Amino acid sequence: DEFQLSYSADTWIEQLGLFLRDVVLADAANNDGDSPRKAHIVGNSVGGYLAAVLSSLHPHLVSTVALLNATPVWGLNLPFWDGKLPAPFVPRRVGRALFDVIREEGTIDRYLEAAYATRGAYDGTFHDGFGDESSTGDGRGVEGDGGLGKKIRACTEGKGGHAAFASILWSAPASAPDYFSAEGHLQQQQQQQPTMKQQQQQQQQ
Repeated sequence: DEFQLSYSADTWIEQLGLFLRDVVLADAANNDGDSPRKAHIVGNSVGGYLAAVLSSLHPHLVSTVALLNATPVWGLNLPFWDGKLPAPFVPRRVGRALFDVIREEGTIDRYLEAAYATRGAYDGTFHDGFGDESSTGDGRGVEGDGGLGKKIRACTEGKGGHAAFASILWSAPASAPDYFSAEGHLQQQQQQQPTMKQQQQQQQQ
């Protein structure tokens, strides 16, 4: 049920933080018996934006961040709608029109051409590891693979893509602590430093 669901950066970051804490790092702790470790985060495209904000909000969960072709924004905070589904008529039509342009194979190909140094890295010349197809044994892709562009296009053909894209456009940018304000600096210190009671307990042990 997507009623009142917003595809905002805050929604995605909350889900990523919970997944990282309760699944990724919890499994690592269970496997080696140690306390939860920090994770290495890799963000591609809009995932790069989310990875950067996630690491700033939850530095205790993140060890390093690698950004691949990262986008600088998520959500334009456009007027007359808060991004919560269902979308009104105008955002729905605008979102559908822009989404159809962005997911055209020619548009995807131009983005990939700008992101990759070699066309053979994404046009199906070499096996890319996405999907269930096998390679020819020498690292080259199988005939009819279509390359990364067709796989990206296929991901956009599910139900609800247009509405989700409209919600992303109209939603607000991610919330983030103000590290440069006195209040924000104090909050960071409080999160990172043990309390006096915790220090006393550590000394007694």
